[in-house]
Amino acid sequence: MIRKRENRDGVISLREPVFHRPIPSSCIFGPMDVSLIIALSFSIFIPVAIGMIRFKKINPIYYPFLVLLCLGAINEVISYFLIKAHHSNAVNNNLFLLAESLLILYQFKQWRLFTGSLRVYYVFSGLVAAFWLTESFIIGSIHIFNSYFIIANSLLVVLLSITMISRLMAKRRKILWRDPVFILCAGFIFFFTYAIIVEAFYIYGLAASNLFQRYVFRILAFVNLFTNLLYALAVLWMPRRQEYIHSF
Repeated sequence: MIRKRENRDGVISLREPVFHRPIPSSCIFGPMDVSLIIALSFSIFIPVAIGMIRFKKINPIYYPFLVLLCLGAINEVISYFLIKAHHSNAVNNNLFLLAESLLILYQFKQWRLFTGSLRVYYVFSGLVAAFWLTESFIIGSIHIFNSYFIIANSLLVVLLSITMISRLMAKRRKILWRDPVFILCAGFIFFFTYAIIVEAFYIYGLAASNLFQRYVFRILAFVNLFTNLLYALAVLWMPRRQEYIHSF
């Protein structure tokens, strides 16, 4: 996700991809760097296209993730045009963060991670919504990017993904690299772990160097690409409607 804001010096900066901090403007990144980052951010359209082609055949249990992909693609387009028009895309990104968080939790519910403890799902959902509302409207603003929410939510997703993979490895004999649940959880762990690291750098002032930011966000662009390719592979392996996910 490409994001833009003005820093304290009035210099326009970009934020890319979802959950991450500003990358330097084109005066630090060359035009080729910016173009590359934008191009890689649109790699989300690869799994979206596959999902649209296979939609009628895919088991409905995966629909929350497919909805998430579509919302992510829409948000990419909105952000791109806002940035081109020199407007901040903080508001739409913060709204997307909330939707994404709740959809990922609902996807884990569909995978029966919370079977036997459905109350945990509702508690997590309520805490996520409360945290987002608090940082967006009480201690912060919806017009700036919510670092603490990003870190807390990313940590939650990583921990849930690890738990899900542990259950898969313990109870399934299916080849994991062909299992869409495993692939999606691996993508979550890969992407959200990097999100935590990047946001922590900014909170504690460890990313003040423009050169450091440049390398961080170059890596981030490729992390985004690799994650979207994992999502595309997962969508390809999603079972047909008549197939049902095993109980965990």
